[in-house]
Amino acid sequence: MINSFEQNLRDFLSKPILYLPFFLACFLNLLLWLFLLVRIQPSAAWIPLHYNVNFGIDFLGPWLYIFLFPSAGFAVIVLNLILALSFQIKEVLLTRLLVWSAVIVQLFIILSLFFLALNSF
Repeated sequence: MINSFEQNLRDFLSKPILYLPFFLACFLNLLLWLFLLVRIQPSAAWIPLHYNVNFGIDFLGPWLYIFLFPSAGFAVIVLNLILALSFQIKEVLLTRLLVWSAVIVQLFIILSLFFLALNSF
């Protein structure tokens, strides 16, 4: 089992079409963490966690909850990597979709936090 995982990981890292989106998703997630660490100041007050165009700020919470956004993005990256490693031999298209979907999820999280920061912080 360990050998097959190592072999799958080597195969994954030998194909730029697979590892480039993975590293791009990791880089975008790192940017999310850095943006929040620089932008958010610890406080006892609640901060906006969701912004809606129609209603404005519609969800508030403790400042630590804002870090759930990049945490969820990281969980998507890890889950998609595990699935991509297990499917890469049998399902090439599914593997590509998994690694690129992690990038798309990171972009959506970046957009949501950008507009939240633009309107709230």
